[in-house]
Amino acid sequence: ELQLVNDGEGRLWLTSRAGFYEVTDGGLVAAAAGISEEDGWLQRAAGSQRGGLWVVVGLRLKRWNHGRWIEDLPCGWWGEADEGANRYVTAMKELRDGRLLIGMIEGGAGVGRPGGVFQRFGREQGLSHEWVRCVGEDREGNLWLGTGGGGVAALRPQRVEMVEVERTGARHNLQSIAMAADGGVWAGTEGGGAWHLREASPEGIAEGFVRVESDGSPYVWSVEEDGSGRMWLGSWDGDLEVLEKGGERFEAAPGWPGGGGPVRLILAASDGALWVGGRELRCLRDGVWVHEDGAGRSLAPMRQVSIAEDVDGAIWVGIEDGTVVRRLGDEVEIFGREDGFPGEAVMAILPQGEGTVWMGTM
Repeated sequence: ELQLVNDGEGRLWLTSRAGFYEVTDGGLVAAAAGISEEDGWLQRAAGSQRGGLWVVVGLRLKRWNHGRWIEDLPCGWWGEADEGANRYVTAMKELRDGRLLIGMIEGGAGVGRPGGVFQRFGREQGLSHEWVRCVGEDREGNLWLGTGGGGVAALRPQRVEMVEVERTGARHNLQSIAMAADGGVWAGTEGGGAWHLREASPEGIAEGFVRVESDGSPYVWSVEEDGSGRMWLGSWDGDLEVLEKGGERFEAAPGWPGGGGPVRLILAASDGALWVGGRELRCLRDGVWVHEDGAGRSLAPMRQVSIAEDVDGAIWVGIEDGTVVRRLGDEVEIFGREDGFPGEAVMAILPQGEGTVWMGTM
């Protein structure tokens, strides 16, 4: 069976069971080191974004580029349960995200990273026929499968996966989320305390959220992990607590002066400092809490509602009255209506590269 394939560098290839050839103006040029009898049949080929071709040969997945084999990997779509099945691959395509989509004469379709374990789609997942003859990807990321007798099937990416938080009593509003370095997720709730979701398993099945006990208020408005792996928690009642790495319970933060109203914001900066905001902005540096002002103007009576660090290490703070404070070292700038701001509370700040900072107001 012949196949024409474009590689990742604009070259056209003709493949057959016995080998593959580059299509040039002068005719077909055989690959210098093609397929040997020991390798088995060449089943399918697909262009690689990194250059060259992905080729299924026998029970191996290989990548050919610039006259030689670059990679030689196992076929991750077959398991022990498939012993005795027809393992011929009838379609293959590299997706935009670098995964491979393959179709089989028996076994449906598979999606996965080269060399990894593929997710299989067959009758049990709703596919009308196990023989997949052709595959494609549209601009929205949907995967299309043409079957040998069962029509066309579409695999749509699942954009959202709902993870239930254990409920004890009343339903609690979610106030904040923090991603941990170990892949876990922390959530702060209004009246329900802090919850932890450990990293999902390779199969994508989460263990579920577990509440972590604390000594302070259950009205958790902010959570943040610092560079040492400690998790910080701020509450509506002005409590600031910390969970040491490997610990099991949040405890009062040492030296926290309190008295500044609700702790709405916590930011672990890249230089090791910890910024805490609410009605007063404080910074923990080298074990010492410092009260921060803005260019000679006290921020104490102004409620801070957002905080972020840009690529230069500057700290941006959004204020309820519509102004924004930028602090880099000892330099402080304040931006307001005269700088083009609408005078509305700056509820979100997102710095990006090349000095761009996005802000959302309310």
